[in-house]
Amino acid sequence: MSSTRLHWHMNAGTADRKSFDFVGGVARTNLIFVVNDLELGDAHVNAEDIADTLLAAGCWLYGPTAPHVRRLQAGDNVLVYLAGAGRRYFCASFVLSGPVESKLPRLFGTVGDLLTRTFSASSPITGVRRWATPVHIKPLIQDLQFITDKKNWGLHFRQSVRVIGEEDYDRICREGNVVR
Repeated sequence: MSSTRLHWHMNAGTADRKSFDFVGGVARTNLIFVVNDLELGDAHVNAEDIADTLLAAGCWLYGPTAPHVRRLQAGDNVLVYLAGAGRRYFCASFVLSGPVESKLPRLFGTVGDLLTRTFSASSPITGVRRWATPVHIKPLIQDLQFITDKKNWGLHFRQSVRVIGEEDYDRICREGNVVR
């Protein structure tokens, strides 16, 4: 199956480049899902446990205000970025394998319980690759096009879902020794 790439510039007040991969007539988007610690009342779950739980369950969860969620579709490529002090690295990749739905999967344990009480939508994932070595963002900042403000680069990871271009997606995957 051959693919054709088309680059499209978003015009919604950002300079982000959205990249599509057309495979079988379906446009794929390249994304970063940003994971941070979660606190709900007295409960605290760290970003690593959240990512591990969701990757193991074969699903991803979203809040009602997560950006770009309405546009997510099967075939979209995702990089997982763990944010916060002592982290700031990519640790996994996967492909969305179904639509975002208001139906939540059954997740077990303390982390699973907290996640299903916090988030309201989910989508199935496939092709999960946990990277043997985390890819820290700092050495890549100058090379990544979606980071337009190199001095205040952390601002580009403030939203939970981030659209990135094909070149940036491939650059990060190469650093993680991940071949698409």
